[in-house]
Amino acid sequence: MLLNIFLIVDDSASEIEVQVWHGEYPYVSIVSNAHILSQKIEGTKNAWEYRFSGKLDELQYRDFTDPGNIICDSKGTGWVVDTELKSFDSPKLDRSSYLVQDYLKKRFRVLAGEEYFCLYQTFKISVADLKLK
Repeated sequence: MLLNIFLIVDDSASEIEVQVWHGEYPYVSIVSNAHILSQKIEGTKNAWEYRFSGKLDELQYRDFTDPGNIICDSKGTGWVVDTELKSFDSPKLDRSSYLVQDYLKKRFRVLAGEEYFCLYQTFKISVADLKLK
């Protein structure tokens, strides 16, 4: 499966700000000075019809309770529109992966120093660093 992700950065931005939350695993919650490209999906609400989808199973998507979580458009394409964190299974870690994850969390805390906050970290990334060379 190929997944395309587009980050549209404001023309006037010299940097973007990304907020990464510390949870069972790190995840991005807020991006400032940039936007995610989106469109309105119109169609039939039918999440239940996709509960045995192999592709959604690969992604560990589990939130089929609300029919509106997946919408089927007029071309027959199903769109997952509810993608909050609790809609997916948490990654399963074996013992060695858990030890690596624990080490990386502790190392991140040391490297962040006084700027470390237990709930999340905010990073500023120069737009110049994002440009293709």
